[in-house]
Amino acid sequence: MRLLSARRLFSARPRVAGVLDGRVGRLTIENAGKRNAMTLQMYSDVPRAVAAVASARVSILRGLGPEAFGAGSDIAEFPGLRTGARQAAAYSRVERAASESLRALPHPVLAAVHGPCIGGGLNLALAADLRGSQCLRRSFLDARRGPACRTTRVEGQPAA
Repeated sequence: MRLLSARRLFSARPRVAGVLDGRVGRLTIENAGKRNAMTLQMYSDVPRAVAAVASARVSILRGLGPEAFGAGSDIAEFPGLRTGARQAAAYSRVERAASESLRALPHPVLAAVHGPCIGGGLNLALAADLRGSQCLRRSFLDARRGPACRTTRVEGQPAA
């Protein structure tokens, strides 16, 4: 694993980045200071990041840093962005569009899961074609399945 600079690990603006590296698309959830919790802007970034890797043969989705793939949505935003039913529905539409853009890619997407993968992070992982983790039992946690969480059949048993 490459060492990441502190500047990149704790970037000023959380984002989801898409970079084409030869024939491999690299999609990275970049909010390591909050265990890659997704902000509304980050959900909006996903379709643009996906468009940047559309010509790849395969894409890998991962969380930045060593602590988490994705700790769900950034609940610090909720008081301003999800206070009523309309706001919650609008937020959920943006979140759903992020997952649907991943599903629409014409090539396989692998979610390289490490650490917690819950809520919005779980939605993105489930939108991938394949999910890999060293410890599935500890990674895929979602105690409170809210309306934005899509249920997808995940087959197979953890190796450990």
